[in-house]
Amino acid sequence: MLIRTQDRACICNTDKMKGISIVEKSDGTAFLTMRFSGYLVDNCALGTYGSKGRATEVLDGICNAYERKWRTFTMPEE
Repeated sequence: MLIRTQDRACICNTDKMKGISIVEKSDGTAFLTMRFSGYLVDNCALGTYGSKGRATEVLDGICNAYERKWRTFTMPEE
């Protein structure tokens, strides 16, 4: 499955990833990042959201799309 980043600047292939993580920032916002290896430089920022709860909802949407064998998933704006 392909995931298009929130800023529409990049398309990431889930076949090549190690995982997707939610990273909570000190200001309460959170972002999703796709990991391709153990190196930070290989990560791809998928999108930033107003809360960890919203980031979790988006991650749930990615999981649902993957289970339904969708070919693409576009990150929501908010």
